[in-house]
Amino acid sequence: MSPICSVAGGPFLLGALACLLPRADAQSPGWHRVGGLTGAETQIEYDTRRQRLVLVQTLEQNELFRTFERIDGTWSLRAPKHSPTPRQGFATGYDPARGRLVLFGGTENYFMRHAPGERLDDTWEYDGIDWQHRHPTVSPPAQYQSHLVFDPAAGQMLLCGGSPDHRDAWHYDGSTWTWRSTTPFYARDVAIASDPVRSEVVVLGSWNAGPGYTNRMYAWRGSSWQRIAAIGLQPTIGGRAMTWHAGRSTVIAHGGGVPGAFNEELWEWNGAQWSLLPTPAAPPRARHDIAIDPTTNTLIVAGGPPYWKLPVTVAWDGATWQESTRTLDFAPQLATWDGSRQRVVTIPKTPFYEPLPYALEWDGREWHEAPLPPSLAQVCCIAFDEVRGCLVMAAWDSDHQTVMIERDQSGWSIPTVLPAHWSFSKRSHLTWHGGRGRLVTLRGQGKLAEWDGSSWQSVPRSGGGPLFASALVWDRASGELLAPHLASNGSLDVPTWTSSGWQTRVARTNPHPVRQGASFGYDENRKRMVMFGGLDPIRGPASWDFYRFHGDTWEWDGTDWRRRKTAHQPAAREGGHLVFDHARRQLLLVGGWSREFSGAEISLADVWALDDAPAGSTTTFGTSCGNATQHPRLTAAAPEPGAPAFTLDLDRVPATAPCLVLLGQRAAPVALGHGCSSWLPNPAQAEFKLANTNGFASIAAAIPRALSGHTFTAQAAALDVAAPAGFAMTTALEIRIGY
Repeated sequence: MSPICSVAGGPFLLGALACLLPRADAQSPGWHRVGGLTGAETQIEYDTRRQRLVLVQTLEQNELFRTFERIDGTWSLRAPKHSPTPRQGFATGYDPARGRLVLFGGTENYFMRHAPGERLDDTWEYDGIDWQHRHPTVSPPAQYQSHLVFDPAAGQMLLCGGSPDHRDAWHYDGSTWTWRSTTPFYARDVAIASDPVRSEVVVLGSWNAGPGYTNRMYAWRGSSWQRIAAIGLQPTIGGRAMTWHAGRSTVIAHGGGVPGAFNEELWEWNGAQWSLLPTPAAPPRARHDIAIDPTTNTLIVAGGPPYWKLPVTVAWDGATWQESTRTLDFAPQLATWDGSRQRVVTIPKTPFYEPLPYALEWDGREWHEAPLPPSLAQVCCIAFDEVRGCLVMAAWDSDHQTVMIERDQSGWSIPTVLPAHWSFSKRSHLTWHGGRGRLVTLRGQGKLAEWDGSSWQSVPRSGGGPLFASALVWDRASGELLAPHLASNGSLDVPTWTSSGWQTRVARTNPHPVRQGASFGYDENRKRMVMFGGLDPIRGPASWDFYRFHGDTWEWDGTDWRRRKTAHQPAAREGGHLVFDHARRQLLLVGGWSREFSGAEISLADVWALDDAPAGSTTTFGTSCGNATQHPRLTAAAPEPGAPAFTLDLDRVPATAPCLVLLGQRAAPVALGHGCSSWLPNPAQAEFKLANTNGFASIAAAIPRALSGHTFTAQAAALDVAAPAGFAMTTALEIRIGY
């Protein structure tokens, strides 16, 4: 990543601002989502004006619609003021004639099945700064699973209708939609791409032809469809993705197939026939999206099932595949903090309850695969030993023996097989007890045992405890071991253990209604045990299999439960994991389970943080100046601490104009004449850039975590001979970096 600025010709990193800028005071605590890309519906397009890949996606359960851009090989979360409503099955395409990403339609609750889902007929455009909701005089019918692509012959966007059973083609010119023809295919299971060299749109699909399927191709040349032969293409499957490769002047097709038989091949269409491209270890995908990044001549594959086994995006440079971003795409079975690697470690599970051959680790922004020991049938519990500096895991091996395995900086140890009378299950708990300097677990008959690195030993004076606990949590403030459990009378009591023995604290205020499967963890910031969510075992399931889940947050203050009200909260769930991230000082909620209206399970693979810190923000102030037709504007990506690709984008300047971006602490404005004012007369940093031929310039840098909570100001200027002052200036941006 290039530095964000230069001083006296030398590199000067954004982190150097930490000693110069004010730090924001923490605001009222609350939940906010911290997960990066996720394995949900994903569309990807290349913005030729700004020379960037743009990726848009809807998160699990239609929670959010988010926009990312690929900067120097890294996905950068954008911060538009407006966005389309969350949806599935939407169509996107890039309009190079107008420099806009266009989005049409989709449906709400497409994968949720709580209801049929409202089909949408709205049109949105993204100019790299913000999403605008367009209101054309005529629009196609509401639909989903359609396709949107640029028609090079007409110079307009072409929409090919999708579900339910729309077989229409529409043109969009930026102001209205115009019906053009009936399509000779159903668009919901085809691949489509624009071919600017041959001035046509190419469609590839798979149609049922009696006993089997057959590949068919059509070309749209501005006014009509023509059938063309798919010479050389095998096998005959649907669900492929296609894109134009400008560097090769060909159309590239990838993947396809059905669950259990996804295809991994790359094919190339030269306008006359298909050829198979030799690609090692290509990722099998279907119903996904692909795009070419011409700046690096790289093919990016995004989205597509099976979500729990694949990264969100992978890149092919013509020789090898590389993982671009990984995701936690299925609810984890277990999660804990690993102090040696400064990451949250999760043990995920597949939809069929089979352990994966690797763990996934959260570094505060993205997930990374990490190997697990071989021959494990089930991981029962996991925790970090703070004294010995290793991750400790109780598991079953392939011979159904209970084993203890540890991981330090050198890797996983040889499993220690436990005696036959020692057993663990998925309901077992393993937690760190700082007072004893050991990991402890709750055994039968309410007794505690501790692990010394080679064997389990009974803890003195620990008998008489609860026979079952919902969690084991060590309270660092009081030194007590907490074992919350649901009593027979519906009370959520908290038995506690000290060196003198057990005592049960009966709560006066109980989280209501009764719940099971809640998440428990310890908030190091507030020194309290936290509980989130759970399933109501009394009010569900009803006769229609409806389950009631909770999404509330409670704290145990040592004597009673207290409701912690927050402005935002994660989706209601059971079985999530509350883990404190010591590196970023946040209590994280990772994953969990919910159910659809029909009773089918929903796997939640999101990450939320509960902390006392405000989220990042950008605020525009002051006025801009320029020529009679346009003023420049400066916008920023989402200012997340640890973001590897935070950008400041300068737009609406003369082509190839010299530009200057200033950073520093806000001061009183200095008038420069002709309506121009500088809010940074003595900037801490400056960066010189040349705009591209489309009047766009950008600078990028990673945001060090040392800048969390800091606020700085940015303003930019560009040479503009048409402006009265001979230059143009943007409004100023106040940028507050989150926590």
